[in-house]
Amino acid sequence: MPMTVQERRKKDRIKKQSQRAADQAAGKPPHHAVLKAVVEANAFALAGVNIGLASNERPTTLIDLVVIMRTAVAILQVRGEFDAALSEKAVSQALAIRPEHRNVGCVPSLTHYPFPVAKAA
Repeated sequence: MPMTVQERRKKDRIKKQSQRAADQAAGKPPHHAVLKAVVEANAFALAGVNIGLASNERPTTLIDLVVIMRTAVAILQVRGEFDAALSEKAVSQALAIRPEHRNVGCVPSLTHYPFPVAKAA
């Protein structure tokens, strides 16, 4: 006899709970913690905080993605006490190019205008 919707949901819930417990035991950061660390690293970079600069470097107006990624990984390691390799992998996956990035219909800057477009008369 096939499973009911309620039974399937319960099975999926138990499976997901065990998966999350295994990830936590391995030291893998949850997705929300990764995104929070990336946002905070961007905030540091945009605010002009000299993150990741060596003593002989001077700050520039360019924001280096590598520095942001390293800072996000450091935030996950120090504050969240997550595994370094798993944190680096999670940050890389969060910032990786996804199929919707190449779809013109999904890119807001190409489909929505911040102001009304004047129609030709």
